[in-house]
Amino acid sequence: MAIYAMLDEVTESECDVIVLHSEEPIPEEILPNGWVLPADIRISMAQDEENADDIYCLYVIRRVFPVWEGDTPEAREELAECYRSCLQLAVEHDCRGAAFPLVSAGESGCPVDIETEIAVETIRAFQETHVIDVELYFDSEEDCGNCMERFPEVEEGPADRRLTRSSVRALPLSDGSTHIRSRSYSSGSGPPYRGTVRPRSFLPLRARAPALPLPEARKR
Repeated sequence: MAIYAMLDEVTESECDVIVLHSEEPIPEEILPNGWVLPADIRISMAQDEENADDIYCLYVIRRVFPVWEGDTPEAREELAECYRSCLQLAVEHDCRGAAFPLVSAGESGCPVDIETEIAVETIRAFQETHVIDVELYFDSEEDCGNCMERFPEVEEGPADRRLTRSSVRALPLSDGSTHIRSRSYSSGSGPPYRGTVRPRSFLPLRARAPALPLPEARKR
């Protein structure tokens, strides 16, 4: 498993799931069948997002991150738990890669260097028992470089994967159709294709992917 430092917007990630900061509280919700959606975190299929045409992941996790009120053990643990809960939800949905922006830095007041430390240590500990790659997204070249300098285990992400990658991703849906999300670039240009197509068995080989479970809640 690897941790990558990326200089880009997290919505450019091609991981299975990206994590976005939720500005509004997410209340616990009890479904009619008795399943409980926990508070402060939600996962949804990317195709259902308003900006679905601008993202390439299969899933989106929205998480309420704490407002940073000082560097205390309690504050560090609260932030670390946010990362752990997102990673746990990702692996429960068979995601092999997750992408995080430093969501507390700037927005909630946590200094970038502190959140980087918490994020890397939490991810590294999680990867000891789970198989998942993680991308950390920075909006500053200096912060991205400092992360790799402080933590040798963090690798440099490709400068621009879109210039060379041509790929197709498929998410089987419950009705037998398959939602395709693909990027095919030539010299860094070319529109993505996204849409729902015929049953998965008719897809070309390169468009097939292992079936992923639809997002589901846990029963209390």
